[in-house]
Amino acid sequence: MADSSDPIKLTGDMTPVAQGVKANLDALPKATNKLFHTFLGKKHADALRYELLVAAQTEADIKKISSGKATFTNGEIVEKEQSDDIADTVSTSFLQLKMEEESENLHGCMREAIRDSLSRNDDVSPTPISEKFFSRWRSEAIHISDQEEQQLWGKVLSEENQKQGTFSLSTIDILRNVDKKMAGIFSTICKYAIFDGDIILGDDYEVDAEINYDAFVRLSELGLISMSIPVKTSHNIPTLSFSGKKTHFLEIEPYLVLIEAKEEEKLSYLYARLTTAGKEIRKVAIDVDEDTIQDVCRLLFKIKSLENVEKILYGKYDLPAIDNNYEIGILQNITREMLNDNDQDESL
Repeated sequence: MADSSDPIKLTGDMTPVAQGVKANLDALPKATNKLFHTFLGKKHADALRYELLVAAQTEADIKKISSGKATFTNGEIVEKEQSDDIADTVSTSFLQLKMEEESENLHGCMREAIRDSLSRNDDVSPTPISEKFFSRWRSEAIHISDQEEQQLWGKVLSEENQKQGTFSLSTIDILRNVDKKMAGIFSTICKYAIFDGDIILGDDYEVDAEINYDAFVRLSELGLISMSIPVKTSHNIPTLSFSGKKTHFLEIEPYLVLIEAKEEEKLSYLYARLTTAGKEIRKVAIDVDEDTIQDVCRLLFKIKSLENVEKILYGKYDLPAIDNNYEIGILQNITREMLNDNDQDESL
C-alpha cells in the first residue's frame, strides 16, 4: 500500500468530506463506528481520510476499466481512445448505467444501516461482521432499489453489526427472494407471533381480512413459515399463577398478555410457525407496541374456542423472563366492547 504522504490526484475534491468524517469519527456511537470499519476495512479505519481519498480514485478507475473506457496494463491505468463502433459505444453506455444504478442501490442500503445504528442504544458486540456475510449482503444489496426494501436490508446489516451471527447466510438467500408485497405481508403476520415463533391463526386460517390462507401458503413456499396444509395443528394456551390463580397467558416480547377465563377451561389456537429464517427476519421486520397487542387481542376475541373470554390484560415485562416468572409493569385491560367501540369509531 502507498504511504499516506504520496500525492493523490482526484477529479473531485473529497478532502472536506474526509476531514469532516474524521473529525466526527470519535463522537459516533460504537455500533456506527463499527459499521465504518466494515465498509472501509478495519485495517485502514485509523487512516480514514487517506482511505476515503484512495477509495474515491479507485472507484473512478474501476468504473473506467469495467465500462471499457480504460485498461489496466503493467500497473497503469491506460485511457482508451473513443470507439467509432456504435454497438460498442451503446453497450459501454448501458454497462456504465448499470454500474451507477448498482452503486446507488448499495449506497441506499448502507445509508439505512448507518441510520439504524445511530438510533440504537443497545450494547454492540466487539466481534466484527464476517467478511463472508458482508460480501453476501453486499452482492444482494446492489439489486435493492426500493426505499422500503433498502430500509429492511439496512436493518439486517445493522442488527448483524450489533451481534455477529444474528443472521445466517441461508437467511440472506431467502430474503433476496422476498419482494416488497410479500415483505409487507410478512411484517403484518409477524405481529401475531407469540412465544418462540407461533403465528396465531383465526378459525379461517387468517390473521386479518387481507391476509388469508393463500398468503400463508406463499410465505411457506418462500421459506419464512412452516405449516401443515390444510392447517390442523393447534396449541393449548399455557397458564401461570397470577393474583393467586391460574391464568392463561401469551408472550409477545416485550409484552405479556393475560387471558381471563375459568381455570378449568382449556383455550387453544391454530397456528403456523416461523422458520429459523422467519424468526431472524422478524427481528428487523416489526417493532412490537400497544397497537400490535390490541391487534392480537382483536384476533383472539374472534377465535371460537375463546368465545367465553370477555377481558384480556396486557403489560410490558422486564427482560429476561425465566421459568414463567415475569415482573410486569402497569397492566392495561381490553374487552370485546372496547374493541367493538373503537372499530365503530374508526368506521365513521
